[in-house]
Amino acid sequence: MFERSRRYLIVSADSHVGPSLARDLRPYCPRDTLDDFDAFAEAVDERHNLLLATKQLATRDVVRDAMDRCRTCEGQYDPDARLRDMNEEGVAANVMFAGGQNGEELPFVGDVLIVRRDGAMRAVDPRLEAVGCRIFNHWLSDFCSIAPDRLHGVMQIPVKDVARSIAELQESRTAGLRIVNFPAPRSDFPAYNDPMYEPFWSACEDLDLVLCSHVGGGDPALGETGPGGHALRMAESNWLARRALWQLIFGGVFERHPSLRLVFTEQRARWAIETMAELESIYCNDILDIDHDAIQRPTVYWSKNCFITASMLAPFEAALRHEIGLENLMWGGDYPHPEGTWPRTLNHLRYTFEGMPEDDIRLLLGANATSVFGLDAVALRALADRIGPTPEQVAEPLRELPEFRGFAFRQIATYA
Repeated sequence: MFERSRRYLIVSADSHVGPSLARDLRPYCPRDTLDDFDAFAEAVDERHNLLLATKQLATRDVVRDAMDRCRTCEGQYDPDARLRDMNEEGVAANVMFAGGQNGEELPFVGDVLIVRRDGAMRAVDPRLEAVGCRIFNHWLSDFCSIAPDRLHGVMQIPVKDVARSIAELQESRTAGLRIVNFPAPRSDFPAYNDPMYEPFWSACEDLDLVLCSHVGGGDPALGETGPGGHALRMAESNWLARRALWQLIFGGVFERHPSLRLVFTEQRARWAIETMAELESIYCNDILDIDHDAIQRPTVYWSKNCFITASMLAPFEAALRHEIGLENLMWGGDYPHPEGTWPRTLNHLRYTFEGMPEDDIRLLLGANATSVFGLDAVALRALADRIGPTPEQVAEPLRELPEFRGFAFRQIATYA
C-alpha cells in the first residue's frame, strides 16, 4: 500500500498551544471588554503562581524538569519556535488544542472562573464566553497562517449558545480553521441528543468541520476536591469525556448527519472495544424498545464516524489496533505537555511500534490523520521525506525505559 523506502509521515493529532493572555491575546480583545479581560488575566496569574509554588515543592526532580520545559516552551505561542521543535522531532503536522499547562487559560472560560472550590461548575457570562472564543480563534488563525499545511488549530465555541456557536464556526472556518473543540457533555448545558443542536450539526456538515472531544472537558470528578482528588480526576476524566459517543449514537445524530466526524483525544484507546460491545448489547436489548428503523447498530457509526487520537499510544494499545479499528486510530504526541513524547519522540516510537508491520505504522502515524482532518497529503509527504524518521530508525528496539516515563512510555500496572 505504501512505498516502503520512504520516511514516515507523522501527524500529531494532539498538541497544545498556550498563548499569553497579556502579551498574545489582549491585542485581539475588543475595547469594550478590556476591563473584564484584564481582571480575568490578573486572577489567572495569581492562581498560577500559587499552584506553581505548590507543585514545585511536591514533585521529583525529573518531573519538575519536564514541567518546567513545558511551562517555558516558546512553541506554545511562537509558530517559528514550534516548527523548529517539530522538525527536530520529525513531525510534519500538528493538530493544536488550547491548554498549554503553562499557567495561561482561555479568556473568560478557564478553571479560575468555571470551577468552584467545592468542585461544582460556576456559570459563565454567555456574552464574555463568546468574546473569549473569538479572541482565541482570531489569534489561533493568525498563528496557523505561518505554515497552514503544518499547523492546524482547534477552534473554541460557546457550545451552550447554538446561534453564537454557529456564527463562530462560520467566522473561524473563513479564517482557515477546520477543527472544532467539542466540549464533553457537562451538567451545565443540555446533552447532545437534545434537538436544540440540530442546526449546529448541520453547520458542521456544511462547513466540513471535524469535532474533537479532548480529555478534561467534562464535569469534575466526584470527590475531586477531597483526599486523593487528583487520582480520582484521572480515574474519571476519560470516561466523562466520552459520553458524547452514546448521546450521538442513540440520539440518532450520526444517522441524521452521516458525514459528521467525531474524534476522542487523549483518552487512551482500549476502552473502545469494551464500550462498543456494551453499546451493541444495549442496542439489541428488546426490553428497551429501541427503534431499530431509526438508528443502525452502534458499530456501524463507530466505523464510519468515530476516531481516537491515542495520546500517547502504548504498545499494549497498538496491539489491539485491528479490534479498535486500524483506520479509526491516530497518534498524538501531546506537545509540549510533560507527560507527552517531546523531546524524545523517536524513542517513544521505537517503544510503541516495535515489531509492527510498516504499513500499519504509516496509517497510525500519519495517513489516518491526513484523511480524517483533510490535510494536504502531497505537501506533507514532501516535507516528511526530509524530516521524518526512517523505518529503520523506528524499528530499532528500545532496550531501556527512561527514568521519567510520563504517559509516553506507559506499562500496564507498573509504577512510573
